[in-house]
Amino acid sequence: MESALILSLRRGDRYSICHSERSRGISDPKARPNNFCLNSSWNRRTDGIIILGGGRIKIQNPHDKFFKETFGNLEVAKDFLSNYLPSSVIKIIDVDTLEPQKDSFINKELQEGYSDLLFRVNINNREGYIYFLFEHKSYASKDIAFQLLKYMIEIWESKIKKEKIYELPIILPIVIYHGKDKWNISTTLGEMISGYRSLPEDIQKYIPSYEYLLYDISRHTDEEIKGGVINKIVMTTFRDIQTKETMG
Repeated sequence: MESALILSLRRGDRYSICHSERSRGISDPKARPNNFCLNSSWNRRTDGIIILGGGRIKIQNPHDKFFKETFGNLEVAKDFLSNYLPSSVIKIIDVDTLEPQKDSFINKELQEGYSDLLFRVNINNREGYIYFLFEHKSYASKDIAFQLLKYMIEIWESKIKKEKIYELPIILPIVIYHGKDKWNISTTLGEMISGYRSLPEDIQKYIPSYEYLLYDISRHTDEEIKGGVINKIVMTTFRDIQTKETMG
């Protein structure tokens, strides 16, 4: 029988998630394992349960996402951006100015399938935003580019209404996916518009389109998972959780 550790958490409780693994290629059973720990606290309004066992971490709380507990940590978010963004993008982002925002733009109907996080950050020496959308479903959503556009418009609308400004900030949209099905959907809004690609380029410029950054973690090998110790644990957990739950 597979053993498991169950943590029952109340608001304010501190907890640690520890992981032990041996380096690949080491056949000596006495080889010293690498031990990693993720320390955090449960700050949600409702109680929750974390189950650890057989290499999986599962949060049983419909109002909480492991994504927000981890990527809400500035060091994890900075580490991810520094290691995964294209070099041309990270060059113009000052990760030391990264600041989490409290806003969420996902409605209640979609909360079981998605989580989001918004960060304010200096982009090319101007105030900008990075918007993370994390898809929990086992399959890719065909309308993700349209959903992202709506969320970005909400961010811009909020800036206009609250701050009375009309020079809109840059928003960098990032989608993180860990479903068991391969992501085979275009990352541009234009692909959702019938006939867009068949239009001449001088006509396409009149049609709104953009591209988001996609990270399909489910396809990553161990070697492709980059970053510091905690970030590697987080990304490995995201990658493996769908497979582990499917296998039961």
